[in-house]
Amino acid sequence: MALSLLFGGDVVPKDIGAACYHWKTYRTIDFVDWCPTGFKIGVNTQKPKYFPNSDIATVSRTCFMLANNTAMSQVWNRIGTQFDLGFRERAFVHSFVQNGMEEGEFNSAREDLDVLEADYDEMEECYNDGEDNE
Repeated sequence: MALSLLFGGDVVPKDIGAACYHWKTYRTIDFVDWCPTGFKIGVNTQKPKYFPNSDIATVSRTCFMLANNTAMSQVWNRIGTQFDLGFRERAFVHSFVQNGMEEGEFNSAREDLDVLEADYDEMEECYNDGEDNE
């Protein structure tokens, strides 16, 4: 759905731009229509920092990727199932209520999670429908 790449160290912004252009031009990565940019790129030309006596190998450049995709719907489903099991047994509810939460907030949060999960499912269906039509 969207992708953020954060580069650090000895990187050439022109090379990054060329790679992104290639991905978009040859559709090696599919993005949803409502996110036309698809990429968020960050570049920090400072040399990567390391902790002294660390076992991590030193490198001249780094890349951190943060991606959002429709596979997250499985995660939201699992969280919802675990929440339902715990809430049905009233597990830990008293602790939250004692600290100022109202029980209705649990139901509201669960409904919000259902909406989020439905949004991801809808995106996945749109993507799958698009593949079927090609």
